Amino acid sequence: MSIYNNKRQSGFGAIEIVLIITIIVLVGGVSWAMYSRHHKSTASSTAATTTQTQKTTPATTPTSGNAAAPTTLTNDQIFQEVATQFGLTKAGLVYFRIFGQDKVQYNTGPGTTYAYKTGGKWYIAVKDTQSAVDCSQLSSVPGNYRPGCEDQSTGQLKYTDASGVSINYPPSSAVSYIGQ
Repeated sequence: MSIYNNKRQSGFGAIEIVLIITIIVLVGGVSWAMYSRHHKSTASSTAATTTQTQKTTPATTPTSGNAAAPTTLTNDQIFQEVATQFGLTKAGLVYFRIFGQDKVQYNTGPGTTYAYKTGGKWYIAVKDTQSAVDCSQLSSVPGNYRPGCEDQSTGQLKYTDASGVSINYPPSSAVSYIGQ
């Protein structure tokens, strides 16, 4: 019998295992760094392109009806919200005007419709098929969303300036999205 037992060892030793783990960590770290760099450059170029191509309407001051801070939407997004809510199409409109983030005016042919947004939902203030809106039609509409109207009992105009122009939907602040 020999004092030394010659055994053949197989498998990995401690040094080989440490070396393999080190290589895996390095490859993973380099891959992660490249992915992060590519992901950041794609996101920033997309944001830059989006910022350059979108037109936005001026932000409005939140009203008492809006509890959350308003999100600035593009004109396209405002139109899409209103069109979806009321079943409108661009082809079916004579014009579509935007008054900030929460008021629009549009015409589908027979008359003008005034709509407003509060609490994240769009509402029709009035569909005007006459020359003057009767103020009694607007009793459920918040004051800051009422178009110019005529008090039928007195014949006086309300929600208008001295020249008869709507103070809540002034033509000077309108963005003509479709039509005139």
